Amino acid sequence: MEILKFALSGYIIGSIPFSFIIGKLKGVDIRKVGTGNIGSANVGRAIGFKYGLLAFFLDFSKGIIACLIPKFLGFDLFYSFLAGLFAGIGHSYSIFLKFEGGRGIATSLGFLLVLFPKYVIIFLLIFSPVFFLKETALFILFFITSLTIYLCFKFPDLKLLPLIFLLFIIFRRVQFVVGDLKQNRKFLKSFINRLLFDAPERKKMDFLLPKEE
Repeated sequence: MEILKFALSGYIIGSIPFSFIIGKLKGVDIRKVGTGNIGSANVGRAIGFKYGLLAFFLDFSKGIIACLIPKFLGFDLFYSFLAGLFAGIGHSYSIFLKFEGGRGIATSLGFLLVLFPKYVIIFLLIFSPVFFLKETALFILFFITSLTIYLCFKFPDLKLLPLIFLLFIIFRRVQFVVGDLKQNRKFLKSFINRLLFDAPERKKMDFLLPKEE
């Protein structure tokens, strides 16, 4: 019963579409500008840096609030992680936007930083060179993959939750391969681009991708 309760509370909190709301307040439908992504990065590009920063902070806060509810009620780490995970899912598939949403990275970072501050900072620093090379999507993938695998061994009481979280992040990227195929893109190249760079094409990194025949 607690699993359902905290999964649902996390999902509803995560579903609050702050980026969409900020866009609407500025007279912009964030889904129809820029990348079309309902997230803080697109808000920053389409409306302005300060609004993007506000959207990031609010999305980040969703993860924090979701994971603190079970913590304050006296439940263990498993339930806090569960609530945070579902906050990320809610952000990505918002019930208020017909199950559309962003990538859930800011929301996920919020709950991870609250629950595992030391390990989050360590892994962020380890992969920071990738970030400074302006490969943000690759940086996020390396960071989350390494962190979740580490958490599986460090906190066995979390059971499969870290791996489920990792699979969610990966799925959220590669699900768009279906749309790429409709635009006559090659499956393998599209899949690798989406997985590594969260984009349909990444010209400057083509040397990492298989050659088309």
